[in-house]
Amino acid sequence: MRPKLDEFAANTDSRALSRGWQGVLGRLQLELNPHNYATWLKGTRALRMDGTSLVVEAKSAMTCEWLNQRLRVVVERAAAQSFPALTAVQFVPPGDTGNTPLNDAPTGPPTAPAPSTVIGTVNCNFTFDGYVPGNGNLLALQSCQALVEPSELRLSPVVLYGSPGMGKTHLLHALACRARDLGQRTACLNAEEFANRFLSALNNGRADDFKATIRAVDLLIIDDLQAIATKKATLDELVHTMEAVTNGGGSIVIASEKNPFELGLPERLESRLSAGIVTQVEPFERTEQRAFIEAVARRHRTALPGWAIDRIAASQASSVRMLLGFVNGAMALERSGRLEAGPLDARLAGTA
Repeated sequence: MRPKLDEFAANTDSRALSRGWQGVLGRLQLELNPHNYATWLKGTRALRMDGTSLVVEAKSAMTCEWLNQRLRVVVERAAAQSFPALTAVQFVPPGDTGNTPLNDAPTGPPTAPAPSTVIGTVNCNFTFDGYVPGNGNLLALQSCQALVEPSELRLSPVVLYGSPGMGKTHLLHALACRARDLGQRTACLNAEEFANRFLSALNNGRADDFKATIRAVDLLIIDDLQAIATKKATLDELVHTMEAVTNGGGSIVIASEKNPFELGLPERLESRLSAGIVTQVEPFERTEQRAFIEAVARRHRTALPGWAIDRIAASQASSVRMLLGFVNGAMALERSGRLEAGPLDARLAGTA
């Protein structure tokens, strides 16, 4: 008779646990964005109470990692109403017993975070140290640095816009590489690549995998927003991705060649972009051009004569990229011994 009583008690506890968790999900469904709820919490089930901790099964290890690191506080707040004695919620993947203690801490001296992977391709030759500040780009530089360095300016999203060749991509890649080195999960994609990855996943029946991966990052960086300004489905997905990253405590940086509020974007996206810092990246002033030329030459250990620096600084370079081309050309002429005092044609320097 005793085994039957124990079985009955276990079944009763199981039903109570299930009812309590359904109540938690009901509250979370009202509190969270529908897409976030469907991506991360739909289909989860309570396994057991481990003392004052609730062990919950999620659909994958990746989902568990995201929930445990990014959404646990929100879940625990909602769960406390159904489980008054609860102090913690632990998400485990299917088949996991959930026996790992929640409060285990690593022993030994603290170590630097291991570099994380980056979704997308980044050029880590672009660094913050190699970015020459000026009046037209200082806010953009400081806003990006604040996302990975101690700062009171840390705001998200950061929205950069400006003509091609102004150094926006330099900032984005410098930020992505720095975040990666700090162990942050980072996605750095141009808008066209974001669209292609999303549509490919959709066509191959792997949309959930795409969403689970891209929405779990700590830092989302999207370049060339203007390239998808007319792609409604992709823009909708971008909005949902931004919401998931923001709700998870992450940061977002968007860059565009045009003012994003002149692209005819959906109101929901415009509203989210306007909640952060929106700044234009503008060309160097004349004195700043000289500082840029000298900085580039120093970095390449090349001494350009003063007259050549003056001539390049006085050129009508319409972008930082064009100015860099002039400097590279002048350095090539200097190394070949052909840069002699006299008229310096900036176009020649730019194509040397």
